[in-house]
Amino acid sequence: MFRLIKEHKGVYIIIIELCKRRRIKIGRLREILFEKGYYMYVGSGQNNLHKRVFRHTRKNKVLKWHIDYLTEVGRFKEGILFYTSKRIECNLASILAKNFRSIKGFGSSDCKCDSHLFYSPKYPLNLTVLILGL
Repeated sequence: MFRLIKEHKGVYIIIIELCKRRRIKIGRLREILFEKGYYMYVGSGQNNLHKRVFRHTRKNKVLKWHIDYLTEVGRFKEGILFYTSKRIECNLASILAKNFRSIKGFGSSDCKCDSHLFYSPKYPLNLTVLILGL
């Protein structure tokens, strides 16, 4: 479980597992066929990073953002937090886009990115190494 200590600013990547293939209606976006596997979502928590990521772990919440529809049916696996006041969300999405299949239009309605959600059939074990460029 998470312990919320202090308000922090930052961006994050969460990994959600879907145990089976399924169609999910994503708010006003559209219905999307999601394959079984792992989805990496890049988001921002500039008001309170910990609360934002913790929200994604909960079920039965008001469905407000695109990612809420996926976290409602998927299993939260991991969160990678980047403590920064810089807006690097799109930079992270760009790195993931070069390495994983993107879900067009997902989570990127307020920027010029094609997507902020990415798919991998296998658990992305080297994700931190990939992001840090090590």
